[in-house]
Amino acid sequence: MKPLLLTAAGLIAYTIFAKANALQRLTFYPGSVSGLRFDGVTPVVRVGILVQNTGNQQMQIRAFAGNVWANDQLIGNVSSYGTLTIPPRQQILYYTDLRLFPLGIVNNIVQAIRTGQKKQKIELDAMANVDLYQVPVKITYNIG
Repeated sequence: MKPLLLTAAGLIAYTIFAKANALQRLTFYPGSVSGLRFDGVTPVVRVGILVQNTGNQQMQIRAFAGNVWANDQLIGNVSSYGTLTIPPRQQILYYTDLRLFPLGIVNNIVQAIRTGQKKQKIELDAMANVDLYQVPVKITYNIG
């Protein structure tokens, strides 16, 4: 009985280690913009995030949520709750909705005019639920 328990514990530990290792191999990049709509006065931009899986395990993204900052000012929220499979050694485009906060955009514009800064540093700080594990996603994009 004891060897069976040790074997089961070893298999569980190996599975967790292998999954954690595979999750570290995921990379996230800005993708394309595929649409714009309005929810009342709130602009909602459909944004694709390129997810690359360099590992040997198939994974599923089940949810994605976080905040978007421009020059350290909160300008929006990004989210998606659809499930998408990432095959091993492939990449996919995972679409999310970026809800822009009108007040955040106005504050950003006022700050840019006041300081004369033409460059925008856009940062995405989010969490992705991949195979029931929470994976931090940080993407920085410089404009100008």
